[in-house]
Amino acid sequence: MVAGRIRHPEPLPTPEKFEPCDDAADLSFRCESAWGGQRLLGTEGVSVVLFNGGYPLMDVALKVSGEDKTGREVCLVDYALKDLPRGRELTIEVPSYEFPEPVHTLRLSLVSAEFRLDT
Repeated sequence: MVAGRIRHPEPLPTPEKFEPCDDAADLSFRCESAWGGQRLLGTEGVSVVLFNGGYPLMDVALKVSGEDKTGREVCLVDYALKDLPRGRELTIEVPSYEFPEPVHTLRLSLVSAEFRLDT
């Protein structure tokens, strides 16, 4: 069994305006400007809010990638989270200096994780 990629038998409902993470069974995310609200410039810092509707996870490795309007990747940022509890939202910040040019689409991918067995 691969943590984060196996669907929970009773996944929690995904909050409104969240979209699924790539390569993950019950993880979803939404993005907004780090200043709050809708992104305006495409180069400002971004808050990525992650929701875990499945098994509790630990030692989570994620990739945030950004694409321009043509679909060309313009940024790729690695993140690590120690804990990703079930039913919780966690926010990670992508600073503006990670965006060398305007980003049209952001994606979040699960690279790896471990099951949290002591919860």
